[in-house]
Amino acid sequence: MSPRASSVYRCQECGFASPKPGTCPDCLRASGAYVQLVEERAEAPARARRGGAPASGRPQPLKDVVLDAGERLPTGIAELDRVLGGGVVRGSLVLIGGEPGAGKCVTGDTRVFDPATGDYLPITALRDRAASVLSIDEKSLLLHRSSVQVFHERGIHRVIELRTRLGRTLRCTPDHPLLTEDGWQQAGSLKCGARIASPRTLPHFGHEAMTDESIKLIASILSDGSAQSAIDVTTALSGVQDDLRAIADAFGMRLTAYEKPRNAARQYRFVSMNDAADRADARREFAAALRRTRRNLHCSWQEWARRANGSFGLL
Repeated sequence: MSPRASSVYRCQECGFASPKPGTCPDCLRASGAYVQLVEERAEAPARARRGGAPASGRPQPLKDVVLDAGERLPTGIAELDRVLGGGVVRGSLVLIGGEPGAGKCVTGDTRVFDPATGDYLPITALRDRAASVLSIDEKSLLLHRSSVQVFHERGIHRVIELRTRLGRTLRCTPDHPLLTEDGWQQAGSLKCGARIASPRTLPHFGHEAMTDESIKLIASILSDGSAQSAIDVTTALSGVQDDLRAIADAFGMRLTAYEKPRNAARQYRFVSMNDAADRADARREFAAALRRTRRNLHCSWQEWARRANGSFGLL
C-alpha cells in the first residue's frame, strides 16, 4: 500500500510553510500585509523497509539477504541461538514447535510415583492409563500433583546413568533436563560432584484409614520399642500394657512379658501364634530354596554374597 500524500500551505512571497491554511505570519509582522497561504500537495516519505528487504520488492535467496545488526539476547541453548542468528531480538516473538516429549527421555523401566494411588509404576505403564505424577514448582520448590498429558515413545537412543551419593540412580538420554543449582541443565553436561534436585520425601499418605491398633503400635515402637529382630516394647505404664494386649489380639499375635531386674518396667514382645513346629518347617523350606538357587547360579555362598552386596553371614 502506497503512502498517502499530505498538503502543505505555503506563502508565495516569503516561502513560509504551514500544515494548516491561513495567512502568512511572517509577512504580517514584516509589512503588515495579509498574504494568503497557497495549498501544495507533497508526497509522504517512503516507509523504511525492514532489514534485508530488497528495494525492488522482488524475492531474494535467503543467503543473499543482509540483516541489520541488532541487539540479540542469547537463550543459553547453543543450537537455538545458532538458528536464531545469535539469540532472540529484543521485543520479538519466536514460536518454537516440536513433538511432545522432545528433549527429555528416561528408560522404560524407570519407576514413576503416582501420588493418586501411592504406587511406583514403570513409566511405560503411563502409556495405556490415565495417571498423575509429581511436578516441581520452580518458585516455591514444592512438589504438586500434575496429570500426564502425553506419553511419547522415542525409540532406541543412547542412554547414560547418573548415581547420587545417596545411591539413587537415573538412566536417561544425555539431553534429559535436570534441575541444578544453576538452573536446568542437560544430564550429559553434568560433571561428577554436581548437585541436582531430589525430593527428600514424597507427599502421599494413601487413602486407606489406619486402625487405632496400627497407630498405637507405630507410636509404641517409635517411643520405647524396637522392630529389628523382633517387635519389643518396654514400658512401666499400665495403660500402655492394656493397649499392647489389644494390639496383639488385633494382629492375631501373642504378647509375652519379660521382667527387667531392678526395674519397674517390663519388656513386651509380640510373638507369632504359629507353634514352633510350623516355624521350623518354614525355616527348612526357606533353606532348601536358598540351596536350589545357589546351585542354579553355579557359585559359592561367598560369591553369591559378593554379587548381592550382602553379608555372607545372612546366607
